Amino acid sequence: MALEDAMKALYIGTKCTKLTTTILFMNLCTIHGVNNKFANELFALLHFHLLFEPNCLVGKYYVARTLTQNLGLNYNNIHACAKRCVLFQGDHKNVVHCPTCGKPCYKDEINMVFPLKVV
Repeated sequence: MALEDAMKALYIGTKCTKLTTTILFMNLCTIHGVNNKFANELFALLHFHLLFEPNCLVGKYYVARTLTQNLGLNYNNIHACAKRCVLFQGDHKNVVHCPTCGKPCYKDEINMVFPLKVV
């Protein structure tokens, strides 16, 4: 049932589906590192103000994540060296500098936030 709902046209007359549009917007949010609050406002803006009525785009980021997860389309963000030397997972999960090139992993090294590269 969830797949049938996800494959509905976003609105009458479009080729885009609810699932395609949701994935494209979630991908943009991930690539550009926007936080959940901004993503939530983006989905609400699109659903309630910019798209034709009636449309079936989800109005909240949480609902978008639930939709994709229910279809088995999970993803994980993995921090990586800006020079592509190492993925910071497993033994390298809590390092602050790349063990290969010595470059910093984060813009804020003290709090380990704002990774320089995410894959």
